[in-house]
Formats: sequence, C-alpha cells, structure tokens
Amino acid sequence: MKVSKRISGPAFAICTILALAIDLPASATGGMQVAELSGSTLAGMWKGQYRYDDKRLPSKAFSATITGGKGLSFKGRIEEPRYTQLGLSGRLAASLTGTFGKGGKVRFVKRYLRAAGMYRPVRYEGILGPAGNTIKGTWRILEDNLKGTFEMTRIGG
Repeated sequence: MKVSKRISGPAFAICTILALAIDLPASATGGMQVAELSGSTLAGMWKGQYRYDDKRLPSKAFSATITGGKGLSFKGRIEEPRYTQLGLSGRLAASLTGTFGKGGKVRFVKRYLRAAGMYRPVRYEGILGPAGNTIKGTWRILEDNLKGTFEMTRIGG
C-alpha cells in the first residue's frame, strides 16, 4: 500500500519558493549551453574578475574557495586586493553563500568580513558554463546603485 501525504501551509510555501528559485527559463541563457545540475559541483578554487558598469572605475581581480556546491546550496570565501586613495592596501576577505540550480543558474551573496559596515552585501547571478569550469554573470549592490559583470574560472580540474 502506497501512502502519500499532502503538503500544505508553510511547508508547501517553502517547497514552492525553492522550486521557483532554481528554475531558469531556456530563454534566459540566450541559447548558450549550460551545465546541468546533475553531477555538477562548484566546490574548488576559482579566480575571477568583476567590472563596474561605470567604465571609469577599474576592474578588480578576486579568488574564491567554494565548499559544497552539489545540490541547492554552497558556501565559501572570497579574497581580493583592497585599494584606497593611496593605492593597494592589503586584502579584503568576504564570505559567500549561494544556490546552484537548474540550467546552471548560480546565485550568491558576498559579505565582507571585518569591514565595520564600510562594505555592503554584493549579490551575484550567473550561469555555469557547459564544462562546469566558468561562471559568467552580473553583480549588484542595491543600496549604492552599483552594478556590473563578473567572470570566474575554476583553477585546476
């Protein structure tokens, strides 16, 4: 005898939100081939660069270490050079938490560590490439109306 239970209330809402969050319409990839969720993982070392839409601002390099990444969520750490008006001044560290879903859709939030409120969360959205070694997309800081593009490449296999 098969027994099934109907989900309702908050559990239904959570399941619905999760299903919508990882779904990506085919038109959103612009015909680009993407990695599928099954068997793909984001875990590993990555290097990348982000650019501002305002071309007067310089692009910035970063490195990321991602743990987990098979299934719905992942976490990790990002490091990047810290620049001041006087030039390079050490490094900035940030945590990242995100989701990886259908169609290779990757979303994560970067939160700077020990920044004493100087830096706001940065929201990233991108697509994992067909070989699973690149992520390209956009970023934005809602509170400061800043946005741009980014690209990440997996280091090693």
